[in-house]
Amino acid sequence: MEKNSYGFTLVELLIVIAIICILVATAIPGYIGMQQTGRKGALKGAAIGAEAEIQAWLVSSNKTGVMVNNVECDTNWDGSIDITGGTDLPNSALFGKVASAYVSARSQAGPPAINAPELSPWYTATSLWSLGTSLGESSPGQIVLSQVGNQISIVASDNKGNIIHLKIISAD
Repeated sequence: MEKNSYGFTLVELLIVIAIICILVATAIPGYIGMQQTGRKGALKGAAIGAEAEIQAWLVSSNKTGVMVNNVECDTNWDGSIDITGGTDLPNSALFGKVASAYVSARSQAGPPAINAPELSPWYTATSLWSLGTSLGESSPGQIVLSQVGNQISIVASDNKGNIIHLKIISAD
């Protein structure tokens, strides 16, 4: 009498389970490392992307004469510069307050089609942008802008407080 056997033996199943466990044990740390790398990249990219705009705001804030009351920056972060009676601040209102105006603009919610408040990649209830009081100040998981006179520091730190980007911008 011939016996047909169907299915797998216990040893075969245990070998398959062991292989799956080994694959999972090596894949999970790699996945977590990629998430951390992506978060750092997003934070650093946002900090680098803001440098030129912060420089422009700083230059505008130092204008004098007939240029002092011009509106040259999108300080309400709605995607356009309102040069006639809008809600964007004139150059004179930015003098000495570029960092605080920039953090305020980037942290507020605007029309959904244009912008939304930017949040930390690590702490989803925390703003991406923060205001510091001294040059080089940092805060874990955020980009900190600090202004002293005509100098602004941009410091991006990961969730452990390691500085991943530092730039000091100045205007004469």
